[in-house]
Amino acid sequence: MTAAAPPPHPAATPARLRVLVVDDHPRIREPLAAFLRREGLAVDTAGDARTLLSLLDLHRYDAVVLDVMLP
Repeated sequence: MTAAAPPPHPAATPARLRVLVVDDHPRIREPLAAFLRREGLAVDTAGDARTLLSLLDLHRYDAVVLDVMLP
């Protein structure tokens, strides 16, 4: 019988990726955000350019999914 391996040191575990989903249509934005959360990502959402810019001032994102037709 072998002993169980100790849990990894917190510094050795990868940080959760943070993604910003930006779309003015909630029927697109919310399901996409929910899918990314289920995949283990930290997700913020914005429905307009003002919110997008505010969130970019507050957080660092690993990726931004942006509606290129955003008004």
